[in-house]
Amino acid sequence: MGIIVSITQWTELLVVALYVHDTTHSAFAVAVLATCRLLPFPLLSANIGMLVAHISPRTLQIYIALAITLSSMTIATLHAFGALQLWMLAVLVFVNGAMAAADMPLRRLMIGDAVGAMRMRQAMAVDMATGNVSRIAGPLVGGVVATSIGMNVFWFSAVAFLGFAYLSVRLRLPKVEAVTTNPPYHLLFLNGIRLVARDSSLTGVFVLTAIYNLFAWPMMTQTPVVASDSYRLAPVAVGVLVSMEGVGAFLSALTLHRISSPRHYPRIFAGGVIAGLTCIVLFGLAPNAPLAGVALFTSGLAGAGFGIMQATLIYMLTPAQSRGVVLGLLATCIGLSPLGVLHLGVMADALGSRTAVLVMGLEGLVITMLSFRLWGRIEASNAAVEPRPS
Repeated sequence: MGIIVSITQWTELLVVALYVHDTTHSAFAVAVLATCRLLPFPLLSANIGMLVAHISPRTLQIYIALAITLSSMTIATLHAFGALQLWMLAVLVFVNGAMAAADMPLRRLMIGDAVGAMRMRQAMAVDMATGNVSRIAGPLVGGVVATSIGMNVFWFSAVAFLGFAYLSVRLRLPKVEAVTTNPPYHLLFLNGIRLVARDSSLTGVFVLTAIYNLFAWPMMTQTPVVASDSYRLAPVAVGVLVSMEGVGAFLSALTLHRISSPRHYPRIFAGGVIAGLTCIVLFGLAPNAPLAGVALFTSGLAGAGFGIMQATLIYMLTPAQSRGVVLGLLATCIGLSPLGVLHLGVMADALGSRTAVLVMGLEGLVITMLSFRLWGRIEASNAAVEPRPS
């Protein structure tokens, strides 16, 4: 199911970015539309994480998939009749972004429940590998789509999410121990915050997650603009360049699947953040598309390590009854990325996209080093990260 969502999202991301850039010729406008897709993370993710204490994750996924099916059909219909305006696209892209906001606390929680804490790392590696196949295919398909059917891709998105809803209906998960009490939402939220605040390892995971999503992930929203403006690439070539990040992430996920010692998890997690930010700096310095592709490929290697170990550490460090809430809070932390996207968009309009990406990477590296006392405790307090009793 995850691969359906991921291919659709990456294809839409590239098609919408090229459509908005061609329509407005503004890097900031591209950033605004990307922000609309990311806004559901801070607004919805914590609530979704808390809802799993009351409603089945599978049921929530079905409702969300049906809502996105309707939204995608609306975008495609408005475009077909020549009535699609940017503000309408922004609203509907926001609705579609709700699926990504739900994916983190729901799908990963369901994966963990299915395989257990001790096999979470292997499961996340497989999930990351399949997801990164779509990060390769999505931009490639998006580049072809942008020159052929353009925004009509949302018809296919509607079909994909309808299929996602159908698969969710047929999905059967192992039974997990039911939560005996259903505390009010505000108590769940406060208890989740207290748990993260008093655990130095969880605090470190959240700090590095915030840094990565503020300063590393936003680069992907400007990659099509850099490819188009700086390297003068056609849409299909833009798709090839963007897909290089997915190629690196896929190969990294295959490698990390073989790492069995939990004591290495914090190092891989933190190293992924630092290496990813370094690759962003190199991408901003790349004088041509081939070198930019190498930087994106290496960024994918680092990003996969970060992503796999992020979910694995959270699942292993959190008691079973709190995992849904903590994963929801983590997704909210991931939802800081709209601030980074807007910051990058403002700089891109003022300095140019390549220079803005370079500055963004340097900012992230500086803040990562300054905050070492917070995230460095992941290593110090969990030299051998073992799953905690539920």
